[in-house]
Amino acid sequence: MARDSAVKAHAAAMFGVPNVRGARPDGNGRAMMLVHTELCRRARILVDRPLTNKAAYLAALTAELKHPGPNHLDFHLAPFVRSVCI
Repeated sequence: MARDSAVKAHAAAMFGVPNVRGARPDGNGRAMMLVHTELCRRARILVDRPLTNKAAYLAALTAELKHPGPNHLDFHLAPFVRSVCI
């Protein structure tokens, strides 16, 4: 349960950190989204992506890639993180 809370608090970090390790060629962005979605599912959370703004998300992702650590994506996605029951 404590791990699930930590994952919920930093749901976006699970997506941002692998992307900081290196740029992804075309096509791998979708694969990273699938991996992120599966990690969230295992942590019993959901990022309600249809409610997010694509331009704001890409700006937060760009800020995360340029300056890893300040949790740009976490702050952006926090209002859209939902707990789910499996």
